[in-house]
Amino acid sequence: LNTTISRKAIGLNLKLKGLKLSYAFEKSSVPIFDNMHYFSFSLFRPSKPSKKSNTPPKKTIQHTQPIQPTPSMTINLKNTVTIQKNQTKKGMSGKVTHVKQLFINDTKVFIRPDNKFYIVMPLPQKETFKFKFKAIGHNGKEVIQTITFSRKSH
Repeated sequence: LNTTISRKAIGLNLKLKGLKLSYAFEKSSVPIFDNMHYFSFSLFRPSKPSKKSNTPPKKTIQHTQPIQPTPSMTINLKNTVTIQKNQTKKGMSGKVTHVKQLFINDTKVFIRPDNKFYIVMPLPQKETFKFKFKAIGHNGKEVIQTITFSRKSH
């Protein structure tokens, strides 16, 4: 009983209107005693500031969602591309920013960490056809670009 066990503790309180949240952590100096965590909350009626006080009212800080930038897409092709009559595939590349997903004609395209993409797409055997590029941003907005392909007639 003459032995003293030292304990170190740290805690914090957070008051929000009529709610008080408290947390404390206690570290024991004796290995066999576990470190302890204490949580509590209490409800209270906030006191009204006295009219005689010259202290300015407390400012309320409101948490708002950060504005997420609009997605953008640059495709390394012109809007109209002429290809060889017997060509069966085409490499397509570009760069996107603020984009979560990228699709070319419903085919999901891998976006590299440097925000660039490259994919070889099979080409339909039509004289004229289109590829639709759709970038979906982190904010849910979509950017769509269409590239038209036509085969050389000779």
